[in-house]
Amino acid sequence: MIKVEIIEKYKRIANFLIVLFSACSISCRSSLVPGRYENQADFSFFEIYKDNTYHFSTIGDVHQKMMFSRGKIKLTKGEVLFIPDSSYFFHISVLKYYLDPSIGKDDRKIIVSSPDSIFNKFHFTFHDASSDSIKDFKNNKVIVYKPVMPRFDDGYIAIRATLKDPYQMEPGLLNKYLLSNRLYFSNVNNNDPNDPRWNVLEIKININLDMFAFTTVPPYIFKKKQLIKKEWPVYKLKE
Repeated sequence: MIKVEIIEKYKRIANFLIVLFSACSISCRSSLVPGRYENQADFSFFEIYKDNTYHFSTIGDVHQKMMFSRGKIKLTKGEVLFIPDSSYFFHISVLKYYLDPSIGKDDRKIIVSSPDSIFNKFHFTFHDASSDSIKDFKNNKVIVYKPVMPRFDDGYIAIRATLKDPYQMEPGLLNKYLLSNRLYFSNVNNNDPNDPRWNVLEIKININLDMFAFTTVPPYIFKKKQLIKKEWPVYKLKE
């Protein structure tokens, strides 16, 4: 009886070790090896770091564009997901809002807050409710206009930015223009308990030249120390 119990005990230990070894093997196979992954065809490369971050870069004969991407990686069953660093996205936010009695009763004033060194590099515009109503900041940081929406807090603002001198970078940049996030007018003073009336909105802009070369990276398959594009077609022999 004692011998049977001992045998069963060793069986349980052996089964546990088999499961543990299998789990370790799967984990080891699914780990992405840090290092530089190069594509000689278009001079592009991935740099994978030990902290699960990545840097992608290409300036090749195929694209003739400056492109790069940075962020974090996530590996799931051999599929590599590249999660971009959102700091490279063109973003606007509310800096100030207040009531200015000097402008017209139904007018709204939009102010772009940025240093001259930044403002002078970019050309900012936005649409007022429809695509045929373009508001152009030109060389000014302030626009006063009459909203076309039925209510004053209807609609949103999304700034479009282009480079004033797009030829300053060679080869050319990936993006001809950038479009910011949407800032809904109904949310401007939504968290203010006093809910004050406003007709002036000062917008903080987060933008730099690197954003025009930033790109997102599609998923890849990691196999035999190679990164293979997931969406590339596979051709099979017709029987």
